[in-house]
Amino acid sequence: MKFNRYHQTRLNCGYVWIIGAFILLISPALYGFDLNHNVGSPYCYEPKNDSSPIDTLTKFGFTIQVNGQNIVVADEDLPTRVDWKEAQTMCGQLGNGWRLPSNDELDAMYNQLHLQGQGNFYPLGYWSNQEVDATNAWAMYFLSREKHPTRKLMPIKVRPVRTP
Repeated sequence: MKFNRYHQTRLNCGYVWIIGAFILLISPALYGFDLNHNVGSPYCYEPKNDSSPIDTLTKFGFTIQVNGQNIVVADEDLPTRVDWKEAQTMCGQLGNGWRLPSNDELDAMYNQLHLQGQGNFYPLGYWSNQEVDATNAWAMYFLSREKHPTRKLMPIKVRPVRTP
């Protein structure tokens, strides 16, 4: 939807458009938009920086068995969907051995956690650490349990794992 410039008024923390007899007020605090607000104002939304990994991902996590080895699965996803390269970087920045899961580990997460109603998994894609070729890597889709080669530039979810 495009608005005529003359009917658009910029407020400190939102926009107001007058469209005929209607006034539409969209608050960035409600929808999470950053509109170059005055930092420090108590009425403005201060977005958190989702481009960096969260400081303490998990205290306990879930333990699953993969090929006779215990693997710890984070109890939550990274905060945003990211491309494959960024997923690897963010997992590495978590420290303590956190990394992207393998295809076998994603299968075990699906069978041992998701099917048991644990882990609060997103129904769509999760990155695997395994590449298909220079432009694609494997991703598993929890809605259908299928793995597909996915373009590395596609932003999808990440559930880090580590060996205890």
